[in-house]
Amino acid sequence: MKYSQQFFKFPVKLYRGVDWKKIEKQMELEIDSELVEPPFAKGWEYCNPELITNISPYFSAFVSIEDIQENGPKLSLIHFQNGKEFVCYWSCETFLKKLDAFMDGIIQKEIEMEETRLERIKTMLEDKLGEIKSEYEKLGITLKLEE
Repeated sequence: MKYSQQFFKFPVKLYRGVDWKKIEKQMELEIDSELVEPPFAKGWEYCNPELITNISPYFSAFVSIEDIQENGPKLSLIHFQNGKEFVCYWSCETFLKKLDAFMDGIIQKEIEMEETRLERIKTMLEDKLGEIKSEYEKLGITLKLEE
């Protein structure tokens, strides 16, 4: 497995720093009525899934409470051991389903790698046993091994 295949990927919003600083300033002044979401690009966060500590429902300051009450939160907030948090485009349910599928894939790859490793060990042991039998036969000794 390639090193990068261990990272789980989820979608995030990417804002220009200057645009986000304006929003933060408005939020500090509690001017909610003037909040307008700045332009953003869809990006991806890549993480080690074992470092996720919590996943919680989240909604943007740019969405009305009424919309949340009617439709529920459409985003999730992903918390990490190092204290970082990322807002994900997916709901908690979607995030968890995709994370489970990703982890199932990782586990399956690990099982396949272990099976391959064990097959190689078995082959090596069989080859070594053949060499030992051959050496004993040269000495006129016949080995009888139980399987």
